[in-house]
Amino acid sequence: MRNNKQPLVSIVVPAYNGMPYLEAAIDSILAQTYPAIELIVLDDGSTDGTAEFLQQYRGKFYFDSHENMGQVRTLNKGWAISKGEILSYLSADDLLSPNAVEESLACLRANPQVVLSYPDNYLIDDKSRYIRTYTAPDYDFHDLIANAACRIGVGAFFRRQLFEVLGGWDDSYHMIPDYEYQLRAAKMGSFIHIPKVLGSYRIHKGSASYAAMTFDGAEETSRLLLSFLSSTEDKSLLTMKNVILAQGYLLAARNHWRSGRYCIAIKRFSLFMRKEPKLLFSSKTYRLIINAVLNRAAHRVLSLSRNFFRRLAG
Repeated sequence: MRNNKQPLVSIVVPAYNGMPYLEAAIDSILAQTYPAIELIVLDDGSTDGTAEFLQQYRGKFYFDSHENMGQVRTLNKGWAISKGEILSYLSADDLLSPNAVEESLACLRANPQVVLSYPDNYLIDDKSRYIRTYTAPDYDFHDLIANAACRIGVGAFFRRQLFEVLGGWDDSYHMIPDYEYQLRAAKMGSFIHIPKVLGSYRIHKGSASYAAMTFDGAEETSRLLLSFLSSTEDKSLLTMKNVILAQGYLLAARNHWRSGRYCIAIKRFSLFMRKEPKLLFSSKTYRLIINAVLNRAAHRVLSLSRNFFRRLAG
C-alpha cells in the first residue's frame, strides 16, 4: 500500500511497433527504487504483436490498445487518465535508470518553484550497449530558445499542474512536440537539470536518428520559432530574432538534406545565410552540415567498428 506521504508518479509508455525493445522499457520502470508509480502502457495500433505481448502483465499495471493515432495523442490520452501528482513518459525503446523516479521526485520536492526536471543520458545501441554519455546543459530559458533545439532527453518529470493548465502536447507537431511543450511550460516556472545519468536513449535503425522526415516535419523547428517570436515581448530574445530564425532555417536545411530533398535544403540554407551570415563560421553550423551529409553513414561506420573491435576483444 502506498504511503500517503509518497506522491504518486505516473509514467506513460506509448508503444507503436516497439518490439523487441518494449520489454526492457517496461522492466526499467518496474525496477524503480521508488514504489509509488502508476505505469500506463498504451499500444498505438501496433502490428508487431504488442497487444498480445502485454497480456502477460495483466494485473501488474494498466495497459490498453487502440487504433493508431500517433505518439502525441496517445501520450495525451495516457496523461488524461493518469492520477499522479508528477507525470512523465518513456518511449518504448528507451530506458530509465533504477533510481530515476526517486532522484527526480526528490529534486522536484526540494525545489517547489521548479515545474520540470531533466537528467543526463546514456546513448545506447540496439543491443543496449553503451555509445557515449550526453550531458545536458543547465537550464536557461533564453538558451532554450537561442539554441533552437530540444536539449532535454529521457527522464524528464513534470508537475501535473502543467498538464491541467496547458493541456497536452500539440498534435500539429510530430517531430518536436516535446520542445514545443517545453516552450509553453517554461512560462509557468523554471526547469532544473539533475547532473546524473538517469535515462538511456536508444539509437537504432528504426529511431528518429535514421528516419527520413516529411516536408512538414523538417520545417517544424523554424515554424515553431517563428510562431514563438511573433508572440513574445521579451526584448532580449527579439534582439536575437535573426540569429534564432537563422538556426531554425539551418535545422530545416539539415533535415531536408537528410531526407533527400536537396534543392529545398539549399533554399533553406540560403535563408539561413541571409538571416545571419556570421553563423556560417560557428562550430555548431559545421556540426550540423557534417551531420546532414554523414549522419546515416556515420552511424553505420560506428556500429561496424564497434562490432569489429568487440570481436577482436572476444
